[in-house]
Amino acid sequence: MLRKGAGYRESNASSAVEGLFGKKITDIKAVKKGAAVLKKAEDVYTASDDLWKIYNYTFEQNKLRNALDSLSMEDKVKYLTSNLTDVEKAMQRSALNSSNPDLVIKNLIKDRAAAIVRETVPNYNKAPEIIRAARKLPLGNFITFPYEIYRTGFNTLKQGLDEFSSEIPGIRKIGIRRLTAAITTFGVLTPTLSTIAYKLSGV
Repeated sequence: MLRKGAGYRESNASSAVEGLFGKKITDIKAVKKGAAVLKKAEDVYTASDDLWKIYNYTFEQNKLRNALDSLSMEDKVKYLTSNLTDVEKAMQRSALNSSNPDLVIKNLIKDRAAAIVRETVPNYNKAPEIIRAARKLPLGNFITFPYEIYRTGFNTLKQGLDEFSSEIPGIRKIGIRRLTAAITTFGVLTPTLSTIAYKLSGV
């Protein structure tokens, strides 16, 4: 196709193609410079993603700490181990510091906050194998992003409903705030931005 497109006859096509495309693309100076810029942009994007996860992890810990502050040690442990997928592991980790009750609670809060962040903040490593395989198909780019938006969107609503149904007042407040934010984002902000963009651009 390159030979025909370049307008060369078959007899001298090979040398012509070698002349045009003899170098590896990655050996061309402009491409090297462009690749370096893209790598930096990729690093910044990855760092911002990681920073957002760290922020959420710290924020969730603070919310839990404040919500559970007035509860007894028994009630704190009971709540913090109720929804973890790996309760045994969390308890074993905390049992190592059982002589220090504050450290037990601190570790359990970290585990709960980490579990919430894993399920409610996009994490492309969580995509199942079929989604990862679909990245290689010519069906569009960044296929894991919409998958993660659906996964974390449903998980955010589930987390908010679980918190809203809690008997602990502080946890119920967290649930109300989480659900309010999710409903505003999904049900109000998205269609509003879409409508504004249409009015401004006609597209």
